[in-house]
Amino acid sequence: MKIKFSSGTKAFLILVLIVLVIIGITRYNNIREQKQYEEDNFLTYNHFEFERIADMWWTKWISGNTEYTIPFRYNPEQTENVTINGEIYEFSLDPLYITFNPEDTDLQYVALAASELSISLAKIFKIIPTSACTEEFEGVCPPKEIITCTNTNESVFLLQKSNVTSITAVDNCIIFQGSGFELVRAVDRFLFMLYGIM
Repeated sequence: MKIKFSSGTKAFLILVLIVLVIIGITRYNNIREQKQYEEDNFLTYNHFEFERIADMWWTKWISGNTEYTIPFRYNPEQTENVTINGEIYEFSLDPLYITFNPEDTDLQYVALAASELSISLAKIFKIIPTSACTEEFEGVCPPKEIITCTNTNESVFLLQKSNVTSITAVDNCIIFQGSGFELVRAVDRFLFMLYGIM
């Protein structure tokens, strides 16, 4: 026995079929977009959960009974290839100078890198670094002290423009090198090590 459909019923069934196909395609695209969003904005690295919000990577870090929410410009995977020379883990942080060449052409990135270091050190580790310069510069140094890796026995972080992105520990000094945001990437790499994330 054959079932015959009227032309109106056939049109209705075709319309329902088209609507179901459109709903299915839309749902598939939404799932795919959500998955892509999660891949681009969420990362788990050594048991730390990172979420990208407003071009910053945020994670939670616990010290004692206190939980901190910490922002980074980069996630740990993006800093894995920063070159590290020397023994970073055998370095004293207190007292500490953060120094730079005041005639550097990348001072906005030096300032950004210095602020990321200073905020983490002050907020989390209760270490207040002292800002300094590697050489005199009118109106800036003095009054800031002139501090280099070789003229003090105190701990020094030197922020330096370079075409190579690296962190180098030499005696009482850690030298962060990079050009533009690469200097900030080197600082983030160090902070991930300091927090035990890497």
